[in-house]
Amino acid sequence: MIEKVYDYMKKTGMSDNTKTIVAGLSGGADSVCLVMVLKRIIEIHRLGINIVTVHVNHGIRGEEAERDEKFAKEFAQANGLEFQSYHVNIPMIAKNGNMSEEEAGRQERYRIFREEAKCYPDAKIAVAHHMDDQAETVLMHLMRGTGLAGLVGMNPVNGDIIRPLLCVTRQDIEDFLEKEGQGFITDSTNLDDDYTRNKVRNILIPLMKDIFNPNVTQSLCAASLDAAKIESHIEKETCQAIDEYVVYGKEDAAIEHIEEFLKLDICIRERVYRNVLFRLSGKHKNIYRVNIEAVDGIACGDTGKVHDMPWSLCVKKIYDRLIFERKNSCDAATDDFLIKINKNEIDYSGVKKEYPVGKNIYLNGKNVYLNSINFQMVNNLNGKFSGNDYTKYFDYDKIENTIHIRFRQNGDYFIFSSDGGRKKLKNELIDRKVEPQNRDKVLIVAQNSEVLWAAGIRRCQSYLIDDTTKHILEMTLNFQEE
Repeated sequence: MIEKVYDYMKKTGMSDNTKTIVAGLSGGADSVCLVMVLKRIIEIHRLGINIVTVHVNHGIRGEEAERDEKFAKEFAQANGLEFQSYHVNIPMIAKNGNMSEEEAGRQERYRIFREEAKCYPDAKIAVAHHMDDQAETVLMHLMRGTGLAGLVGMNPVNGDIIRPLLCVTRQDIEDFLEKEGQGFITDSTNLDDDYTRNKVRNILIPLMKDIFNPNVTQSLCAASLDAAKIESHIEKETCQAIDEYVVYGKEDAAIEHIEEFLKLDICIRERVYRNVLFRLSGKHKNIYRVNIEAVDGIACGDTGKVHDMPWSLCVKKIYDRLIFERKNSCDAATDDFLIKINKNEIDYSGVKKEYPVGKNIYLNGKNVYLNSINFQMVNNLNGKFSGNDYTKYFDYDKIENTIHIRFRQNGDYFIFSSDGGRKKLKNELIDRKVEPQNRDKVLIVAQNSEVLWAAGIRRCQSYLIDDTTKHILEMTLNFQEE
């Protein structure tokens, strides 16, 4: 196994120009095997690479997590390796980031690994993914819906991340550890089928092995390798097409010589569209097949056709050019976006109510994508209710009945003083130097024409918390993850 992994590392260039490897060490079989194999390879082949082990305590499993950390530390010390341990509160991070604990844990681990790697020259980060993990990843991508890139799964080298064990199976790892007489710990959450990946690992793949193919892991990984070769070729062709046909402006782009461009294979054209949309929108995860097909439809159609895209973009064909540009009036002014919320829908018990928005809004000088807005009753927290640009607090009992979430309308106004002084929203936006093209994209929370909160601008005096407040309403904006 040592030489198999070493050959794989040489073939993929994992250890090229590397002086330090920061290795994730959870204490489980995979990470223990990773560290042992790397240490042996470095010793046998005299590579002169330093290993630093890093353990992340997620703050989830109490005594079991402390046991894991203790084991990892003792294992590293017994092997003469540097050991670093970090403690994070994953439940809190997941809640604040509006994501699953699984995703929050993954993001925090990589953040910590990269922070540690910065402390060493020419460092790379080694993680213990193996063939079974690759098979699970490819299968999950397939079931959720994916293109060719999703079939590739995890790359053996991805920037500063290396995966030396992608050439071996979980069984290979366990056999190696048994032969070496090396123990490891088992994370109880790996047996919890509430997690999607665990369902795939513990239920779906064993069923596929029993019914269809006992070598399904190897088959999926072989398909992944083939997909990677094809992906690499298509990406090279795409880069050439971009160099030849695409011209970028400050906030727009054009595909020129469109008739020649349309002679390219559809898979190359779609990659070009995706690259252009990604660069202009800054969003990768939410570019869908329907968006790409719409662009190609315009490219193949008659001159003069225009199609509105998400992300405040539009695409149009003008003679021999396909132009991607910002909409002249993005989203707000021309759409009838409105969410009505009866105040009685908001539970006194403190249960959070989330209302989907799905709109681009203007906030603090930039356009951002607002996923949703939360409403929740909260307890009096010693009068500290200033909030921030994304969270504001209001006196619940001063709200009469229906709350409207919308963009601005004629006649909108604030109460700006305790004696009832009024100010038009339009004038407030002018005073705040909000540019005309952005005024219709400011999110408004209102009762009829009275504005409770213009996000990023100001709140209405009438609904602020004071000494008479009995019930406090918290409003929080949830933005799309970058």
